[in-house]
Amino acid sequence: MKQTAALIIFFFLSLFAYTKLVGPIPFSVTSVTTQKTDTFTVTGEGKVFVKPDIATTTVSVQVSGPTVKQVQQDLNTKINQVSSVVKKVGIADKDIQTTNYSIYPTYDFQNGSQRITGYSASTQLTIKARDIDKINDVSRCRSQSKG
Repeated sequence: MKQTAALIIFFFLSLFAYTKLVGPIPFSVTSVTTQKTDTFTVTGEGKVFVKPDIATTTVSVQVSGPTVKQVQQDLNTKINQVSSVVKKVGIADKDIQTTNYSIYPTYDFQNGSQRITGYSASTQLTIKARDIDKINDVSRCRSQSKG
């Protein structure tokens, strides 16, 4: 172990004496500097044109009558007529959806008091035509089912 330590000390002392007497130890270091000038640039633009394939329309029915029961029956009869005609055009059940249904009293205001004179009801169907050409047929159904 002492020999190894002595050998290391001798090496460094010899190296020190050599650099003082002879000069620095010549090292050859080659430095290469490159400048990359290649550039990669991408520019793009996209456009999509799609023909509409689904159309949606809303059909409303409103009725009035003396009793809630009568108004409900009339409203259901008329909305079922509309649904039936729309289905004949080729619209599926899943594409006919009730989106509003309301029944409310109608009042007569006389002498500072209110009196129920009857009832009104309304409903809306949202109809989705998956074949865009059928939407005109659905619009014609609206006038056919009036009565």
